Amino acid sequence: MGFDGLVLGRIDYEDIALRRSQKTMEVVWRPDINMGQSGELFTSVLYNLYVAPEGFCFDAFCNDDPILDNPKLHGYNVDAKVENFANHVQRYASAYKTNNIMMTMGGDFSYSVASSWFRNMDKLIKHVNKLKPELNVLYSTPDCYLSALQNTDNVTWPLKDTDDFFPYAHDEHSYWTGYFTSRSNLKYMICKANNLLQAVKQISSILGDGVNGSVQKLAIVVAQSQHHDSITGTEKQHVSDDYALYLDEGIDESQKVLTAAYRKWFGNDFPEQRYCKLLNISECDVSENNSKFVITLYNPLSHAVTTPVRIPVKYADYKVTGPNGSNVQYELVFLPGQIFRLGGRGSNATHELVFIASEVSPLGLVNYHVERIKELEAPPRPAVHNSTEDVMIDNGKLKIGFNGTSGLVQWIEKNGTRYPLQQNFFYYESMKGYNFNADNRASGAYIFRPTKNQPTVISEKINLTIYRGKNVHEVHQSFSSWLSQVVRIYDQQELIEFEWLVGPIPIMEWVGKEVIT
Repeated sequence: MGFDGLVLGRIDYEDIALRRSQKTMEVVWRPDINMGQSGELFTSVLYNLYVAPEGFCFDAFCNDDPILDNPKLHGYNVDAKVENFANHVQRYASAYKTNNIMMTMGGDFSYSVASSWFRNMDKLIKHVNKLKPELNVLYSTPDCYLSALQNTDNVTWPLKDTDDFFPYAHDEHSYWTGYFTSRSNLKYMICKANNLLQAVKQISSILGDGVNGSVQKLAIVVAQSQHHDSITGTEKQHVSDDYALYLDEGIDESQKVLTAAYRKWFGNDFPEQRYCKLLNISECDVSENNSKFVITLYNPLSHAVTTPVRIPVKYADYKVTGPNGSNVQYELVFLPGQIFRLGGRGSNATHELVFIASEVSPLGLVNYHVERIKELEAPPRPAVHNSTEDVMIDNGKLKIGFNGTSGLVQWIEKNGTRYPLQQNFFYYESMKGYNFNADNRASGAYIFRPTKNQPTVISEKINLTIYRGKNVHEVHQSFSSWLSQVVRIYDQQELIEFEWLVGPIPIMEWVGKEVIT
């Protein structure tokens, strides 16, 4: 990867205690055992996270005394400060193999008053080097530190090639595994924005410098959202909302790139491009409120793609025309019932118009024209399956079986071979607490801590609604008023979609729920 080394601030509290005692804070790590020596990375673990030693924080919010080196001052403290720092150095050194020790000076939100830091560090370096000749303190960087280690003779580094440094816990009840799923909606938005960015970068290459600003705006907000308190979901709600707003603005800006590209290819009368940004809640102003519209698909991959297209619409008779002018087979599929109960959804769509876009060429662009011929009275929703007979859907490549009594998936079949498969939804009850100590640790955005080891099943009986069409077969599972799922297979495709909708999660009596499947 081109890295000389990796420096870690956090590893598990039991792991770091053992490494300190065994002087294995620095190792040669082989994350992929199959790559062997070619994939190894020198890894160093910091002794004290990435913060300054106790007593040596020099920022506006710190309570540590500054270094007063004027002997005329009553608060003169050079000797005490030097001795304290030397003690920290000896403690750090006891955990490492060489005489080179990295002392981090800073921390979260530090250097708001940078002049105070550097003034005091200048004094610290001067007086430690004068009063402790056995120590040599200097400003340095991780790169210089690693270089010093490489130039140290007669040192053998332990090999770590059996695992990684996860999971991370800082005490017995504080495993940082909560953020793997925290704010999943923002994680989804960041993923989609990045997908769009890669496509827009490709398209912009034919347009010259005129659209670089629009591409750069999206690139910047996608990069910002990689922050360790953004994509992780560990930020507060108003901060998450702000990241989402920036992403939305970047996505809007990128529409200018697509419009410019399409007009270059198809002429200046090509309509302005608009995204359907709310497809995850089956809402799209363009397809719902226009009797004619064009769906433009761009394939950014290096191979042809056949993909289903799903657009929210009102129930009506439609005509879909493909890129070669021929009629395209489509169908209207009822939206899951829970969609209509989502707060904030402003859509009149009751169905999704579904068709298959076949063999979109690599780096290719195709247009599908959709026309609403006439509005029709919507048929009644499919009845809930109220029989105890098992249910099966079949697309010619795969079969999926559902238990008629429980409503759960119970098997899949491919090429005549049937495989048992069970899938359900559960929740862990979140531990309540005030975080004063380990025993009082609450489950939250960072930390996953359930009240008990076994999760609770959300529903013992799942209601099923079955749709069998030409392009797609779906089973809509309703687990509760706040959790549903669509199990979907498209005609002649060897994949199964599990599309779940969770929320708003009820938190009666202020007890959180960690939903799993």
